[in-house]
Amino acid sequence: MLEMPQQSPGAAPWTKLDEKVKRVWRWGAFIGPLFFLVPGLGIAFAIERKRDLPVPLTFLVVGAYVLIAIISFVLVDKKFDAWRYRITEEDIATRSGIFWRNKRYVGRHRVQHVDVTAGPIQRALGLAEIKVYVAGGEAASIPGLTEHEAERIRQTLLRQDKVPPVAPAPPLPPQGL
Repeated sequence: MLEMPQQSPGAAPWTKLDEKVKRVWRWGAFIGPLFFLVPGLGIAFAIERKRDLPVPLTFLVVGAYVLIAIISFVLVDKKFDAWRYRITEEDIATRSGIFWRNKRYVGRHRVQHVDVTAGPIQRALGLAEIKVYVAGGEAASIPGLTEHEAERIRQTLLRQDKVPPVAPAPPLPPQGL
């Protein structure tokens, strides 16, 4: 049974991803393993040409692809149910994972820039992904957002309401020779 994230009174609620992200992940369940299928078939054909094997390796390679794709396809609903995000004045929090739980909290004061990305399948479905960067690199990402929601979150994260404006630097004294 999947545990629901607990929240303290007065805390912002955890938000689910858009349902359309399941379609993106289902496509990924079949497309992702193809990158292993094609080289695997090439290696299997090369080995089969050199040796007479009782079971063709190509059957094993295709069988492994089908098994991985089916398992990935079946786990999409569980992955969707496990994914949540929350944005507060203090931090960005994400929660994901079926077997290994991953909770990530990034202080909003650390955010340096935010990317909004969308692959071809995401664009076709009107979805996007937010990637949040801090000084050390990518700190968090939130997939499965509508394009409008992704842009709204980007603007919210980059808003510097609490940071006072920087005063212009005083002019440098003239440098003599």
